Amino acid sequence: MRNVLLFMHMSLDGFVSGPKGEFDWAVGSEKAMNDELLYELVRTNDAVLLGRVAYHELAATWPKIPDASGSSKAEIEFAHWISQAPKIVFSKTLSQGEWANSSMVKGDIAEEMKKLKQQEGKDLVLFGGASLAQTFVERDLIDEYRLVVHPVLLGQGKSLFQENKNKLALKLIKARAFQAGAVVLSYKRVEHAERPPQPTSSLKQFDILVGEWNMVGSHPAFPSAAHGHSSFEWLMEEALLVWHFDWERGGPPSALSVIGHDGSVETCSMLYSDERGVARIYQMSLEGGVWKMWRDSPGFSQRITGTVSSDGNTITCHGELSRDGSTWEQDLDVTYTRKP
Repeated sequence: MRNVLLFMHMSLDGFVSGPKGEFDWAVGSEKAMNDELLYELVRTNDAVLLGRVAYHELAATWPKIPDASGSSKAEIEFAHWISQAPKIVFSKTLSQGEWANSSMVKGDIAEEMKKLKQQEGKDLVLFGGASLAQTFVERDLIDEYRLVVHPVLLGQGKSLFQENKNKLALKLIKARAFQAGAVVLSYKRVEHAERPPQPTSSLKQFDILVGEWNMVGSHPAFPSAAHGHSSFEWLMEEALLVWHFDWERGGPPSALSVIGHDGSVETCSMLYSDERGVARIYQMSLEGGVWKMWRDSPGFSQRITGTVSSDGNTITCHGELSRDGSTWEQDLDVTYTRKP
């Protein structure tokens, strides 16, 4: 049976477009990232699912790419592929499309998808727009989520998951960070028979972090102490833990992290992205009052160890970094004090 892949770009706070549908916030300058993602789509899919707005946007763009100067080989190949591929457009107002190999669907989406998935062929890729993607999410019609998360916080716009009221168990199958700061996260839907009784129990260790905190930090590069505040909050019915931290001017970069667990490893993973456009993936644990974060990367490894006070209201963290994997030097030290 064919699978449905949702492929969308989104901000770190979950928006797929700005309030007026704008998309100028996305990192689009990294050819290597774009080419790799396009090659993957062509290789594994042979049909496209679209809403009316997304259909018009793609129809106005991709047919021109093969003749445009500066188009990469991957972009040209994708342009030919999407022009030739069957395009199924879910719209109650469109009666016909101007793009070759397009068909309009006005009936029930779930019934139509049942028929399409039973047909022979490669997988089906859903490009949106936001409203159609929300409908697919709500009805649990997506088998794989491939989300390109950009290092930007929009604050408002069209959210991919805002209307969803159902709990969905997902398994992380791949994570890639690119030089421009975007991170591609691929999740597959866990079949109901495979779902553990408590899919998010591994995150319960971080319950003590939930709330708002004051921060005081010190670093060899800072002439004086840095001050800021941070917060931890559950998202998607405790399937994810979101960590915001904002430093005053002159301190470390403000950032946002998302902490999750797919059940296949003992530790949890944290996706970190800050205002500089830096994106990193850390491992994290909290056991016996000791909070640990670490990453092993050639040329730049880090390890942070925090001690939680007996009343749970103070956390003292010591950070170290290594540029050769063997010699460690002081990095950022932070003391967290829970706000009343």
